[in-house]
Amino acid sequence: MVSENANKDANDGEGEREKDTQECIMDVCLLICLISAQILGFWRDLRDGWEHSIRLKSQNAIIVTASDVVGVLSLTTVSIIGSILCWKYVQTIIDKLVDCDEKLGIVSSKKIRRYTILLTLCSLLYSIVLSCLDIYTWNYEVKLNKKLNDKGPINYVPLYFMYIVIIMMEVQYAVATYNVCQRFCKLNKNVENILKSGRITDQFRKDLGLGAHYSLL
Repeated sequence: MVSENANKDANDGEGEREKDTQECIMDVCLLICLISAQILGFWRDLRDGWEHSIRLKSQNAIIVTASDVVGVLSLTTVSIIGSILCWKYVQTIIDKLVDCDEKLGIVSSKKIRRYTILLTLCSLLYSIVLSCLDIYTWNYEVKLNKKLNDKGPINYVPLYFMYIVIIMMEVQYAVATYNVCQRFCKLNKNVENILKSGRITDQFRKDLGLGAHYSLL
């Protein structure tokens, strides 16, 4: 029986590692596709000169736009690679929080879950709506000025996708930090209630160093 359980755990661990490897490969492939598409789009926008571009109003705008594109490419790379390398630590924190909740009998509040879901959805919706409005306005200006067909917002669509990737990565870590904060707030509240209810002796209070100040944070 022990041997069977050990083999099962080993198989589960191996399957989990294989799944993680596949996800990492998919993330890297997505990153390469986005970067390649944006470099191609920037080249299409510049190949006929900045005079024919709807985004580049002057030669100085080339430097500014190139810096903006490089900055977004770099931040997207850091977000995806950082997620691959560091997300397991965030997952460990979440697992430990769940374990602490079970041991302390703390039930996760529906309010916290609703807040985290709402934060994620609002951030995603906000970035998508702004991107759509920007693309629509830009495309309208291209048609109004009768620019070349390959000078429209299609060249910078990968940039909008990268904005969404960056925002979602930041939201994930913000949600994890928020949940950690809420757990400590609840734990502090429980300690405060215990001290006020008199279920802890004065000697034990002194041993813990909880004289007048008993907040954990």
